[in-house]
Amino acid sequence: MLIKSLGEIKSNDDFDFICYIVGTGNLEPLIKLSQINGVEEKIVFTGSKYGTEIQSYFLKSNLFVHPGGIGLSLLHAMSGIT
Repeated sequence: MLIKSLGEIKSNDDFDFICYIVGTGNLEPLIKLSQINGVEEKIVFTGSKYGTEIQSYFLKSNLFVHPGGIGLSLLHAMSGIT
């Protein structure tokens, strides 16, 4: 749903963005979906990040999307620190 939405947002020339997808797993479907929606150059797959390594992503982000249940990442995102 996120990647499809980014395709819609990209069609608006007044709004520029970069989407960082943090984590691991089977990323191939997400990569293919980003290509289908024309946003492959707007998405960065970072791999796993922990502790202070992820802090810079939280600090430079305007939006946080979490695909799973409640966890510490939600608290980290809300506080901007890890």
